[in-house]
Amino acid sequence: SLDIPSGIGCDSGEISPNAVMADFTIVFDSLKPAHLLSKIIPNMGRIIRASIGIPHSAHDGIEELVSQIDESIVEKIPQKPIDAHKTSTGRLLNFAGSFGMAGAAILSGMGALRSGAGYLVTVCPRDVYPIIATNLIQSTFKFLDGSMDVRPLLGGASAVAVGCGMGQGENQRTLLKNILT
Repeated sequence: SLDIPSGIGCDSGEISPNAVMADFTIVFDSLKPAHLLSKIIPNMGRIIRASIGIPHSAHDGIEELVSQIDESIVEKIPQKPIDAHKTSTGRLLNFAGSFGMAGAAILSGMGALRSGAGYLVTVCPRDVYPIIATNLIQSTFKFLDGSMDVRPLLGGASAVAVGCGMGQGENQRTLLKNILT
């Protein structure tokens, strides 16, 4: 296919029932939002970016809607100093997990540690703590125990992650509102 397979909305990612299943897609100049949606990747086949003569300067002042992580982006991530310790590279407070979704807390915590967070505090319900703790041994843990007062937890946090596997509902909305406040 050229630029995007027929039957796929390049901005919305909507797929018609008769959308083309390409072996490869030659993308003109820039990636479109649909090129990075996992549900569409089977329709794209191998993606090849091709220049069509648009100068790089034509992109100046235009906000890029989508981007793909490549070596040029990874090279910009600062490396930890050799003498770094867990508190010198950031403290992440990760509100995550619920009954039946402990894996989301584990995966988000592991991702945070692998991407550079030095000190991880996982805030989760007590009933999923045994599952999370046995898989995320580098984390310390805190529990809300029905209280929505998050102020004592937020002190000293460099960053906060909220929502991985927490589910949806009024309690989660209240918790998020309190964190943001």
